[in-house]
Amino acid sequence: MCFSAEASFTTAGILAIIGTVLVKKFQEDKKILLSFIPLFFALQQFSEGILWVALTHDLYPNSWSLLAQGIYQFITYIFWPIWIPLAFRYAEKHSWRKSVLNILLILGSLSILKLSLTLLSQGIVTPKIVQHSITYGESPDLFKLLYAIIVLVPFFISSLPNAGIVGLIIGITFFVASYFYAYAFASVWCFFAAVVSVSLFLLLKRKKKKIL
Repeated sequence: MCFSAEASFTTAGILAIIGTVLVKKFQEDKKILLSFIPLFFALQQFSEGILWVALTHDLYPNSWSLLAQGIYQFITYIFWPIWIPLAFRYAEKHSWRKSVLNILLILGSLSILKLSLTLLSQGIVTPKIVQHSITYGESPDLFKLLYAIIVLVPFFISSLPNAGIVGLIIGITFFVASYFYAYAFASVWCFFAAVVSVSLFLLLKRKKKKIL
């Protein structure tokens, strides 16, 4: 995330609290996979906070900063393209929507395979602090577009109330991060998405209370 280690750790703490509440609330509900998302965002932001500490104190690379980097990049590039369509698919009741989400899940899996092979061939990427953000190298535009489709379309396909509104907001942050923060796109957009995602799960929580 941009700004600082403190900002990353603070965001991680807030998301962890919200995620814990939601997981307990939806533990016997089809939305259980969705309710885990704030917790995974918390882990993602916490790991980048550790990386911030290492980079700002000239401690990178060491064992814990490399582990933090590995966790962050795994969640960013490999985990989300599978988890997002899977979570929405698990919560969906309509068959045609499930079919579309299945396609996105396959696309996500294939893109991960391609990315994994690419990363293995290129080796470890060295993160750097550029203009108050951490950059892991610029992502190709085609990859960013495919990534956005895989993680954003489920919000618009889902029959869950207000999911499309949240997806639209996250989509706007995608273009903002891509245009203004191309040098640190992955870091900045993940932070934006983490913050915006909270609204979806607070809405889900409120919906659950209404049903009860």
